[in-house]
Amino acid sequence: DINYMTKHIGSYRMLKINPTYVPEIRKTEQHLTGKTYRYIPKSQVKNTSLLRRTIHDGDIIATTTNINGLDTQHIGIAVWHKDGLHMLNASSIHHKVVEEPMTLYQYLKKQKTMPGIRIVRPKM
Repeated sequence: DINYMTKHIGSYRMLKINPTYVPEIRKTEQHLTGKTYRYIPKSQVKNTSLLRRTIHDGDIIATTTNINGLDTQHIGIAVWHKDGLHMLNASSIHHKVVEEPMTLYQYLKKQKTMPGIRIVRPKM
């Protein structure tokens, strides 16, 4: 079940300030609840030729989560380097947009609540 935002309104400043947004958020959560999505397990997010062919620079990376009520915990943009896949993201640690110096695989290994990633490719 997707319901984290409407169950934790106090954690979201914009929802506290604008409670009229809550019904629309709830509708979106209900629309997403029960859907099944494929994901790439973090153990497979390695510097392989298959992953390089599958994920392109600029793809959107959505980290999946095992936090109750959520499906996605964080998002970023895919950036490939010689050592592997990295993520450009708005860092809560650095309080700005950064390209993570560690590979995404190394990052995910440290995250107990992130079992893997989903990839979204914008149509241009």
